[in-house]
Amino acid sequence: MNRYKSAIRRSVCALGYVGIVCSLPVMAQEADWSAVNTTLVHQHVMPRYAAMAESSAHLQQSLEAFCQVPTEPNLVLAQTAYRQAMSDWQAVQHIALGQ
Repeated sequence: MNRYKSAIRRSVCALGYVGIVCSLPVMAQEADWSAVNTTLVHQHVMPRYAAMAESSAHLQQSLEAFCQVPTEPNLVLAQTAYRQAMSDWQAVQHIALGQ
């Protein structure tokens, strides 16, 4: 009985493997990489770089305010702005454009 189940499992696995291998050329031909790249740029890269630019500008303003008036509230604002800028940088640091 176990031999029978084992043979069926091997057959099903082999058929699945053959099906996947046979469909790879079709999947490769259908890939529209320009559409994928455009979508990635507009939905992933650009929004994250925009957020990083905004948080970096806010960090600069917060640091300038703290340097002019070094109070505890300004320090807290600068630290909060730093954390946000660091978080936004981490969201884009994996992107290696032009490499």
